[in-house]
Amino acid sequence: MHSTIGQAALERANISSEIPDKSSDISDAMRLVRFAAEPRQVGDSIKAAITRASRRLGWSASRTRDIWYGNARRIDVPEMDALRALERERDAGAEAADRQRYIEQLAVLRTRLQMRDPEFHRADCVAIDWLLNEIIGGISDALKQPDMFIEKPKPATQEAFSLE
Repeated sequence: MHSTIGQAALERANISSEIPDKSSDISDAMRLVRFAAEPRQVGDSIKAAITRASRRLGWSASRTRDIWYGNARRIDVPEMDALRALERERDAGAEAADRQRYIEQLAVLRTRLQMRDPEFHRADCVAIDWLLNEIIGGISDALKQPDMFIEKPKPATQEAFSLE
């Protein structure tokens, strides 16, 4: 008798874990709809934010409002796809901005190392050149020749060695 009750409880636990959690989908949709309303200005009303999100998503204001407040009974697959596409778009934009910032920082680092002591930092500059080549598929001419910023020593003349 005890084993039957234990088995029934175990079966109920397994069944409940197979049922998808709708609350996580709704909370995810709420978060993404609020993201669709960005950028929000200081003092911006919720109504204006919902209107902005509905326009951006191409949804009705009432549907957007229901998701905004978590009152939606369900989230359709095309709606979640639209929200996730918006999130991917934001992430791609942020990733591109980060990538550009890293490239600029590497270029500045390479130029500073080259200006400080070209012979000492030769291996570092070669490594940065390789990394920039991998990232952007080629280095611009300005990065290939940062020596233009370095004052080169004047060639020694015969007069410098005379003992007079």
